[in-house]
Amino acid sequence: MIAMEKRRSVLAYCFVILSMFMILTANRIAVSSVDTKIAQNISQDTEGPAFGDFHIVPDYPDSYESVAVGIDIVDDNGVDAAYIEFNISETRTNKSLTHFSDDLWGTDIPGTSYLKIIVIRVYAVDTLGNWATSSSRIINFRNPNPNPGPDTTETETTTQDSLAISPDTIRLIVIAGTVGIGIIAILVVRTRQK
Repeated sequence: MIAMEKRRSVLAYCFVILSMFMILTANRIAVSSVDTKIAQNISQDTEGPAFGDFHIVPDYPDSYESVAVGIDIVDDNGVDAAYIEFNISETRTNKSLTHFSDDLWGTDIPGTSYLKIIVIRVYAVDTLGNWATSSSRIINFRNPNPNPGPDTTETETTTQDSLAISPDTIRLIVIAGTVGIGIIAILVVRTRQK
């Protein structure tokens, strides 16, 4: 009887070991298969990141205002770095973008008193070293001042309020006009009756 129990224990033990071996082998095959698929996808990826729309704040800045620029950048393997290129005073400037959240990258561009427009473009590289370039975007600035400094010219300003006619004045004109037309009509009728 004891021999029979030992055989059952040995068989149960062997069954457990065989089951564990089969589970581990299945896991290795699954992991190996996933690793192979990932390796194939990585080796086939030769495209750089993709770009979404630019986010410009404010949309139409004054020339002295700093402009916040954001752009969505995505890549299946992850975006490693992004840079913005812009020209100020005929000087090409490249500046690193900050990764804010999810796909959003951004920075600010300082304003100067003589800006009229700047053209911006973004470059990004994924974690595999694949580069991509966004389309260009033009930022138009208001009030460029070709001669920075205080404005000493005097101008005469007329406000809209000083030229406006109040609603009460309009009502008075309409009433007076109606009364005047009525009086003229009465006079015309009386002169024809005579």
